[in-house]
Amino acid sequence: MRFKTFVVAVVLAGAAAGAARADEGVVAYVEGRAVQTAQLREAAVRFAQRLAGVPEVRRAGFIAGQVVDVAILSDAARLEGVSPPTVDADRDYGRDSQAAQAMLNKIVKESAPEESDVRSAYDAQVPGLEYRARHILVATEEQALAARGRIVAGERFEDVARSVSSDRSTVPAGGDLGWFLRDRMVPEFGTAVAALSPGALSEPVRSQFGWHLIRLDETRPQTIPPYENDAQRVRAQLFQKAVGRRLAAMRAAADVRWVMPKPAGW
Repeated sequence: MRFKTFVVAVVLAGAAAGAARADEGVVAYVEGRAVQTAQLREAAVRFAQRLAGVPEVRRAGFIAGQVVDVAILSDAARLEGVSPPTVDADRDYGRDSQAAQAMLNKIVKESAPEESDVRSAYDAQVPGLEYRARHILVATEEQALAARGRIVAGERFEDVARSVSSDRSTVPAGGDLGWFLRDRMVPEFGTAVAALSPGALSEPVRSQFGWHLIRLDETRPQTIPPYENDAQRVRAQLFQKAVGRRLAAMRAAADVRWVMPKPAGW
């Protein structure tokens, strides 16, 4: 994996945004302390496996967001006494990562749902409609329109997906996303797929990931499994939402000044 590409992309983005000379080499300031672009190299190595599932157009932003999140979590860890305080002016990614992990462990422990909450969430489920669709992900609207033109002209959707899509996790299967519920996708994608009839091809759809072309293959009514078979999934969903809310609140409360453009979805 070409990690230098990610770092170069971030540095160029900062330059394009007109970063002041004093901010050169800085991704962002978290609570007044700089997060340096040099830390992105460490993060790229640590997150190598997760990066494989991130569309290429989002990788630089993904790494930058992860590094800033680590800084926020590490500061919270020190404030809450989970990790020893530090007085260093510059951030150390390795030390911040250890503090962030300690804070994340605390959040995980505090976010485990009660069994009664799991049961209530299960009982509140209303069977919906499941969709099976394919998509092509590209960086620009122009690329999406070009891909759509090829499909309309007679090329197979699957072949065009393998040729141009940046979503490497679905490229081998010709863009196949499998079966999913609308609310499992980002809102723009879910709205677009729900508006399609089986066999229909969407116009370009923009989301935080880039530009999509979507083909809906088929739909079916959702079947909700018995509680004993579904409780683990519901519990995990509640847990993820609780952790997500806690992290979102920490982001909102943190003093973050981005020097490079703020990553989409951060």
